[in-house]
Amino acid sequence: PPLELLSLVGCQINSDGFLKLFTGLPKSTHLHHLRFDSNSMYDTGATAFADLIPILNLQSLGISDNEIWRDGTTAIIQSCIQRDTIYSLDIGYNIVDLNELSEYVHKSQTLRYLSVSGIKIYEEQLNNFLNTIGNESRITRLLMEGINFHYMPISWGSAPENIFSNQSHMEALLSMIKNNKNLEDLRIGF
Repeated sequence: PPLELLSLVGCQINSDGFLKLFTGLPKSTHLHHLRFDSNSMYDTGATAFADLIPILNLQSLGISDNEIWRDGTTAIIQSCIQRDTIYSLDIGYNIVDLNELSEYVHKSQTLRYLSVSGIKIYEEQLNNFLNTIGNESRITRLLMEGINFHYMPISWGSAPENIFSNQSHMEALLSMIKNNKNLEDLRIGF
């Protein structure tokens, strides 16, 4: 039978290893689920992978904890917009531009499960993201555990959950919960 799921979680694959792996992925036409969590893809690997997303038929993608910075996650998000087949995306523990992610969430007809746990973000982008989830998305499960503005994702063990101590962020969160009629599972905190 053809390969449908490829999981390479915690395999210590660096960006060079991913670049080699990516040369074979377009040949895997039945591949629907990729899990590359907890490796070292970096921006180089993420950008190369983003070029493949429009030609793959992915349904779920896990790239959490890959030391991907904003340029790499933005490239992946923009490719996901081009090919709207992914219903489950875990982009956690990387650095993410929430404006780019908001655009994807708004435009996607398919995305239902989103994990942004542990991401490092610009604080001023949070309320717009929550508004998009609340008013313009089909998201049914949202994981936002461990988001913090002050610590890099690699220091989670000591990062307090203080994102919603800001009153405007708390109001945006409550509005999101009230307005999103699809949301079934919301996880915040550690």
